[in-house]
Amino acid sequence: MKRTPAMQQAAELGQREASIELLERLDGARWVRFDRERLLVVAWSGGHGIHAYDLEGDEVSFWNVGDFAKEDADIKVVRDSIERTIETGGFP
Repeated sequence: MKRTPAMQQAAELGQREASIELLERLDGARWVRFDRERLLVVAWSGGHGIHAYDLEGDEVSFWNVGDFAKEDADIKVVRDSIERTIETGGFP
């Protein structure tokens, strides 16, 4: 089916809305990585939770890291967990 200009415009609007939703979720994040192979964005905004979002901004995975006796997980622990998860594809 050939796309009409109206169909193209609607598709572009949908993509913009998805991009805005993803950007809103990432706003204020302290560490963000992109998993190009799986087209996922992984973000940590402090605390112990790490979130993975698809390109539409929907959360597709979540996991916790770090010592819960502390308010925030250590950045090295966060980075290592994100890197290991992207490398192995072992998203919870």
